Amino acid sequence: MANKEQETTYLYLIIIVVAGLFVFVFYAYRQKRKLNHELREINQFKDKLFRVIAHDLKNPFFVVLGYSEMLLDDFDTLTDDEKLNFINNIKHVTLNNYQLLENLLEWSQSNLKIIQPKYETVNISAITQKAIDLFKHSAKMKTIELTMDMPKDLMMNTDQNLIYSILRNLLGNALKFTNKEGKVSLKWIEKSDSIHLEVEDNGIGMNPLTLEKILGNRNINRTKGTDGEGGSGIGLSLVYEFVHKLNGEIAISSSEETGTKFSIVFPKIG
Repeated sequence: MANKEQETTYLYLIIIVVAGLFVFVFYAYRQKRKLNHELREINQFKDKLFRVIAHDLKNPFFVVLGYSEMLLDDFDTLTDDEKLNFINNIKHVTLNNYQLLENLLEWSQSNLKIIQPKYETVNISAITQKAIDLFKHSAKMKTIELTMDMPKDLMMNTDQNLIYSILRNLLGNALKFTNKEGKVSLKWIEKSDSIHLEVEDNGIGMNPLTLEKILGNRNINRTKGTDGEGGSGIGLSLVYEFVHKLNGEIAISSSEETGTKFSIVFPKIG
């Protein structure tokens, strides 16, 4: 009788071990399939990213080279206004490329989990003015009215690099998709427990499907601004991600041919 009970116990143990091995193998197989799927998606995304970036970096360099050659070849015959126009165009194209490279660096760091907020007391007024100054020329080139409204010496406990990236991308995006003679406004509003940022334009706007695609962190789409400016859509994905890294909330309202408004709420304490 004892031997029979022992045999039954051993049988149960064998069944448990076999079942455990089966569960382990099945789980490992599922994990491997999931990892392979993720790797395929990453490779497809990487290939698409390289194609988009190569295109968007190559064309502006041709423009810069073309203007530079005209300046060199015809310098003595060009008027001062023509020379200034060429130089302004070179600066405009170079700024767009700089923006793209900055976004690529931030995007790669963010996806590698390198970027983490470093909170400190930040002069929001100074950072905002720095972002506005970066785009003054672009606004002037497109005769866009660029306005700023904010409390004097606004301070916030936040990460200054992430805030600057958010401002830079929102302003750059608004100017890119606003027609000549249009308007872009930036406003900071301080409340008792939060600080609000609003960036609004009266540009070409976006439909809901386009907006949803742009905000997908793994969706890269070549875009063209109202003056032919290139872009990959990375900028708005960074804005969306960085706002959440700073424990903020973002709302976007946009309609085609009407314009876009970004409304962001940051807590006063990060």
